[in-house]
Amino acid sequence: MNASIEKFVKRTKSISDSEYGDFMRTENVYLNHLIRELDPLVDDRDINRRLVEMQTYLQFTPNWDVNLTKEKLLEDAQYIDELMNAHRQDWESSSMYS
Repeated sequence: MNASIEKFVKRTKSISDSEYGDFMRTENVYLNHLIRELDPLVDDRDINRRLVEMQTYLQFTPNWDVNLTKEKLLEDAQYIDELMNAHRQDWESSSMYS
């Protein structure tokens, strides 16, 4: 797993707030860190779109359920990691033929 994503996952799992506002403020800090850390690494519309979606459902259109939101954030982090792994494999295979 990408180190930045792994750190995000660990931080997200460690949040124990049960009140959505407290959870959202903490999680938003972690998500913003992830976005900044991934920014120089990715130039992929799907990854960027997923990061924007995560910020949207966390902060701007919440469902007010901490556990469901946390679960979705972790699923989306895994999806982003899978996309990044696919890109890394593409880069490695293309350099083999250069």
